[in-house]
Amino acid sequence: MLGTCGIIAFNRTIQELKYDVTLILTADRLPSIAPYRN
Repeated sequence: MLGTCGIIAFNRTIQELKYDVTLILTADRLPSIAPYRN
């Protein structure tokens, strides 16, 4: 079982992944912001 800290870290990781995917999809749709991608 994950402890509280493990759950928080896991949730944070999921949020970061969602954010990264959103950035990639947005950059693909809007070429003007593509240069800001790493």
